[in-house]
Amino acid sequence: METMGRGSIARCVFTLALAAPAAALAQTGSAPAATAPATQAPATAKKPTVEELLASRKPVSFDFSVAPMKDVLDFVAKSYGVEIVNNYPLTDRITLQFADLDARQAINILNSSILALGYTIIESVRGDPAHVVLTVVPTKADAGTLVPVYYGTDPDRIPEGDARRTQVMAFNAVDPQKAKDALVSVIGKQAEITVNPSNKTIIITDTASHVHIAAALLQMLDKQAAENP
Repeated sequence: METMGRGSIARCVFTLALAAPAAALAQTGSAPAATAPATQAPATAKKPTVEELLASRKPVSFDFSVAPMKDVLDFVAKSYGVEIVNNYPLTDRITLQFADLDARQAINILNSSILALGYTIIESVRGDPAHVVLTVVPTKADAGTLVPVYYGTDPDRIPEGDARRTQVMAFNAVDPQKAKDALVSVIGKQAEITVNPSNKTIIITDTASHVHIAAALLQMLDKQAAENP
């Protein structure tokens, strides 16, 4: 028997090492499939808050002397890039003289001023791109009686009764004018109703019982509109 030298053994081992992958490829018939890198779903953009949007606005100086409230509201809208929804005459006049007010300071001062007139400002964020919406709503049922403001469309969270309340209710699919026309039929003659299509809200000031019925009706109309676009 012929004895293999060290050089022959090394060449044999090297040949086997090269032949092993080829043999595996011959058995499988194809090269192992490359693993595709995992793709990550894009993160959903977070909706900015009122405070985040207001913080980006530059300070503005106010110089109003016995000016109509409506003029001041228009000035705030243009100066700070916010939308103001107001369906009330607001014929009262106010004096505001401040230097370098940021948006939050200005809105707080303005809200304090109209509270004395029986109104308040409700803040929200709507639209794409997102922007701040300031909605003026009444707070007084009569002289000296403040009307509390509530949020939500769930009728189960609106107790029935004769106490007056302002309810801010959001909707998604129903046509704003159709919703208003339907709600007018179930609220009182002295009720206040404001529809804001841009931020999809309906604001009603009425007795709790009427608001309760209106909320249930709005829920039903919105559901029907979503199911039958």
